[in-house]
Amino acid sequence: MRSVLATSLALALAAASVIACSSTSTVTPTDTSDAGGAGPGGEADEDAGSGEPAGPMTLTSTAFDDGDELPPVHSCQGEGGKKEVSPPLSWTPGPEGTLSYAIVFIDATTDFLHSAIYDIPADTTSLAQGLAAKYELSKPAGAKQSLSYKGTPGYAGPCPREPHEYEFILYALKVEKLEGLAADSTVADADKAIKKQKLESTKLTLKFTPK
Repeated sequence: MRSVLATSLALALAAASVIACSSTSTVTPTDTSDAGGAGPGGEADEDAGSGEPAGPMTLTSTAFDDGDELPPVHSCQGEGGKKEVSPPLSWTPGPEGTLSYAIVFIDATTDFLHSAIYDIPADTTSLAQGLAAKYELSKPAGAKQSLSYKGTPGYAGPCPREPHEYEFILYALKVEKLEGLAADSTVADADKAIKKQKLESTKLTLKFTPK
């Protein structure tokens, strides 16, 4: 009788050992699979792949650098028999929510407004040299120019009797079109409307010394 009981106990212990080993072997691959879940398409990789925030908006020109002397061709003096022409300008995109751009040109020494261009489409990031002297432009399409301090539409360059400092101020705006402005709107009217819709601004500073 004792022999039978001993044999039964030995068989039971052996079966329990087999079950334990089998259970351990099935857990291992399952754990390995879960640990590998954050692979190339995992959440950690998505975070790592997100881009850096856009840098600050900047305004530049191929005709001069910030702090330079403005070339005479962009002043009332003209150059080579040519009348004053607007300079080439380019910029980096504005902040999220930018729907249009505007640029105001001022005499920073006297805080005197010279000219303004607005309703520049949000997908435009440059202006060519020598924009037409008219209210609405065909390129960039839809952009408009206020009356300058001279009473005519378009760019009006420096014309001081002594050295002055000037600024091209770029504005990113939260509207596609500025309301309340028309072909007879002055640069002061445009400047006021622009500042009401401002998201961000940056400037390019220059000097001008009359010859």
